[in-house]
Amino acid sequence: LGALNGAQSVGLAAVFAISLARRRHWRSLAVLATTAALCGYPALVHNLVRGGDAVFSHVGGGMILWASNNPGANGRHKPPAYIRRNPSTEVPDYTAEASRALGRPVRPSEASAYFRDLAVAHWKCDPARALRLAVTKLGLLWNAYEYPDNYDYNVLAQLLPALSLPLPGWGLVVPISLLRFALALAPARPRAPR
Repeated sequence: LGALNGAQSVGLAAVFAISLARRRHWRSLAVLATTAALCGYPALVHNLVRGGDAVFSHVGGGMILWASNNPGANGRHKPPAYIRRNPSTEVPDYTAEASRALGRPVRPSEASAYFRDLAVAHWKCDPARALRLAVTKLGLLWNAYEYPDNYDYNVLAQLLPALSLPLPGWGLVVPISLLRFALALAPARPRAPR
């Protein structure tokens, strides 16, 4: 699932890879690289078969970035009006809009790059607003309520009883994750000879 999550998972894997390399844990680094490749392989095959595009993770990173950083964004996932709020139509809708804007047919990865570039240009145009949006998103991350994207978690919990279990929330997951992240970035301590 992490491979389908795209840039976030690749970014975390990169942090851990750097940490392992700094500590000269070559075997662990090889395991991490192999695992990442094996996890990404199904996404690569899917993207080649369905979209004719060699993308190693989820193709929509730029699209998601634009959905939460466009002129109408409020900190939550808020795609523009030309995007239908249905997971099965989002990538085709973004691809059609990018094709229209660029005046030629584009692959989903090209559409994602187009929307990534739009988001970055929007940040550069109004950095103060981009910073306010980032602060708002950080506040939403720490919030106990998860705002719905396409599906409302509370509705899904009614349909899938396992989601009604007392699963750990952000209040537990985020501090543990931040601690592990800090430990991964900490300077390597010399190891005692064996």
